[in-house]
Amino acid sequence: MISQCSFMPDTVWLREVENGVRHVTLRRNFTEEIILHEELEEKQYTFEEVDVFIPDRENIQEFITQNFGNLFDLGLQQMAEKSEREAKIAKAKQIIQEGTIVDDLQLLGQQLTDIILGV
Repeated sequence: MISQCSFMPDTVWLREVENGVRHVTLRRNFTEEIILHEELEEKQYTFEEVDVFIPDRENIQEFITQNFGNLFDLGLQQMAEKSEREAKIAKAKQIIQEGTIVDDLQLLGQQLTDIILGV
């Protein structure tokens, strides 16, 4: 995800630990831009940012530094999976709210029957 702020943030932000899992925010590919606001110059930093959830461990800062690229990719994967999960939940809520759950279950039953019978 692309983020912006008016100061240069740390590349690694160690966040809370819950049930032995550490929440970490990673940032990379920083660019600096000067923005004019009412005749005042303001620095604007743009960067890629991702949250990643990893098992907490001793020397976690060193582990993150050594595996930064892989952990960033893992964070992207975790974000995609979360987005997929949220889309499925939204679809399920929509089906329930629209009252079409019976129709959808009948359609699913028919599709499963067709697969089993090889139709």
